[in-house]
Amino acid sequence: MWAFGVSIYCLIFLKLPFDGQNLNECEDAIVNNKPTFSQSASAGGCSEISTELKILFTAILEKDPKKRPSIGTLLDDFKWLSSN
Repeated sequence: MWAFGVSIYCLIFLKLPFDGQNLNECEDAIVNNKPTFSQSASAGGCSEISTELKILFTAILEKDPKKRPSIGTLLDDFKWLSSN
């Protein structure tokens, strides 16, 4: 689920949700930071997202793997993920 969240985040914002100049900084950002949900329009990514998408990202990028939803829970809680 974590990898799915990071992948979708990258597709929308054209950057990683947790970033650093080196591996140690990246690990520190993953452990200590929350992802941001905005990007400069000049960077090419999405400049603003819906509240529903923020809630989705917050759930799937949860630090504690035991608290992250399963794909079934996501599809139940976020009907728009599976709608036509």
